[in-house]
Amino acid sequence: MLQDTALASSTAAWSGSQLGEKPGCPDCGWELAPWGKRRRRLQTLGGQEVTLERQYGVCPSCGRKLFPLAEELELLPGSLTPGLGEILVRLGAWLP
Repeated sequence: MLQDTALASSTAAWSGSQLGEKPGCPDCGWELAPWGKRRRRLQTLGGQEVTLERQYGVCPSCGRKLFPLAEELELLPGSLTPGLGEILVRLGAWLP
């Protein structure tokens, strides 16, 4: 499901977008410039591995570098999907 959502997202292929259609910097609002693609592997709740290929971007104004697709999907650093990360946090709350 995560992979399907990522592939359907307009953010996944934003590097060829027209002016005004590219993701903006969350800090200053400028449109991001493409900075190459990177792959990220994630572990899902079912134990499967999902590989996402994401466009990396850089803000020409403030210099911040980020993955807009990761921002859109609310992915945290690391290899866990949001659902799996949430379950681990809940399990941790049960431990003494």
